[in-house]
Amino acid sequence: MSIASRVFRIQKGEGTLVALIVGLMFISLGAATIGESAIDALFFDRIGPQALPIMFLLQGGAALMAMVAITGTLGRLGPRRAYLGAPLLLVTVVVGERALLLVGSGWI
Repeated sequence: MSIASRVFRIQKGEGTLVALIVGLMFISLGAATIGESAIDALFFDRIGPQALPIMFLLQGGAALMAMVAITGTLGRLGPRRAYLGAPLLLVTVVVGERALLLVGSGWI
């Protein structure tokens, strides 16, 4: 048994699954980091750094509203139903945004 297996309490036969999950997390976090850099570059190019204070204030307000909505949804539906419905809501939002892009809405 290796040192990592003892430290992380990985049982015999779980090594492949752990390696796959760690690899998936590495790829997803790497992609998120690259995407965040691209988003920042587009923001600075199109809007400029002078808009950062306003953007952070709006982002904080949006995060507060999202947390209140999530708390209310969890209280009303229960965690199981809410977490099962969250991916469906996300798909609906993304499809709606794609439809707006196809129509030619410039604001999105």
